[in-house]
Amino acid sequence: MFFIGILVAFGLILFTYQGYPRAEKEILSDEAITTLAAICIFITVLVPTSSEGALGHIYFEDNSNYLFGHNSKIKGSIHLISAGLFLVLLGYMCYEKFTMSEDISSARKWFYKICGITIWSSIGALIIIFAIEALCNFDFNCYFPAYTFWFEMIAVWAFGIAWLVKGKFDRSISSILQKDKTK
Repeated sequence: MFFIGILVAFGLILFTYQGYPRAEKEILSDEAITTLAAICIFITVLVPTSSEGALGHIYFEDNSNYLFGHNSKIKGSIHLISAGLFLVLLGYMCYEKFTMSEDISSARKWFYKICGITIWSSIGALIIIFAIEALCNFDFNCYFPAYTFWFEMIAVWAFGIAWLVKGKFDRSISSILQKDKTK
């Protein structure tokens, strides 16, 4: 439930974020990308994955309302597609949008690109694991419990850290620490 709350809050922040106006060479503005990402995460939260728990299978009755429980493959697919698109958009924000500014250092540009690659790598790892599970009838949860959750968390954290650095949070902390040293 805590992760769901974080995602809803994240979606609200992304939905209300106006960002920079669309540059001449851009297809979509910051606001359009973050609004689309917010819609995707709201769909992800409202249509949860099929009734597999983090540490094993949990089966809900078809009429159960517990956390919107279901065992529908269609709803599970909607959840995965919207979550995947959400993460793809976050990766795009880091890799492309955050690096567009002319006044940032090359080290920061590389940092944003690494965050974007981390997000996309998490998605890629999940796709590979899902494919192996489907093709080989192999259950990774036996060896790596809650792997989907952990890869999603890595992706969300990578974006969160990139967002904080883009907002110059690290510089704010540094200036506060410098002021404390002068006292």
